Amino acid sequence: MFGSISQPIVGNIIANQGWRFAYLTIGITAIVIAVPVILLFIKKMNPNKGHYPYGITEGDKESQKAFDNIQHKGVSFEVAKKSSAFYTLMLFLFFLTSISSFTMHIPTYLVDSGFEQTFAAKAMGIYMLGVVFGALVIGILNDRLGSKKATILSMICGLISVSLLLFANSSSAVIFIALILFAFVTSGIGTLVPSLALSLFGNKEYSQIYSTASLGLAIAAIVALPAYGYIFQFTGSYSGGLYAILVMLVINIVAVIFAYRGKTKLEKSGLWK
Repeated sequence: MFGSISQPIVGNIIANQGWRFAYLTIGITAIVIAVPVILLFIKKMNPNKGHYPYGITEGDKESQKAFDNIQHKGVSFEVAKKSSAFYTLMLFLFFLTSISSFTMHIPTYLVDSGFEQTFAAKAMGIYMLGVVFGALVIGILNDRLGSKKATILSMICGLISVSLLLFANSSSAVIFIALILFAFVTSGIGTLVPSLALSLFGNKEYSQIYSTASLGLAIAAIVALPAYGYIFQFTGSYSGGLYAILVMLVINIVAVIFAYRGKTKLEKSGLWK
């Protein structure tokens, strides 16, 4: 929400004062806001010492203890890392992060398409609102439809979004719609990805499985972000990068389907328990 407000403000600062002044302003503002909040308000909970979330009742504490004692179900890390589902999930994470990395290039893409810098900043504000809205909607769909269907729907939103950016990018209204739909993909990193890992492998050794599979996230962040820049530098256009995103979205849909087939194999072999 703060990003949706600050993006147009930063865009105006860049247009009027230059990017260096804007960069310095953002950095100082982030420090002034974040550091006091971290020091004053962020505390680590420790139920063993009687620390619980603010406002929790005695009944809630007992429910939490009962929840903590639930038997974990799923597969072990050793089993998971030998399965096709694990490496398919890692591939999905790699491409999802690669797709999301294009977000950093959206303002440049819009300016290169003929829009003003201030419009690009406003568009990014709309995108940030889309991230908030998208995360909520995806969360609801994930609960009602399951991780598999919610993920596929998210990737379909991405296909529509990128198609609009490629073939109908002359209208500001279309740009706003495309960025909102694109946010349904990028917000999936925080909502769909953990849910997918839990759905595929259970909570038995979830933290080890998820953290290892997340290597795909880290690798993609290193590779994809500069790759889009190189594509623009050598071709003079972001079209190649957008076509690559279309391919990655299709691959991700296929990857999710195969990941759940891998889960079925684990269940049939008696390893998912």
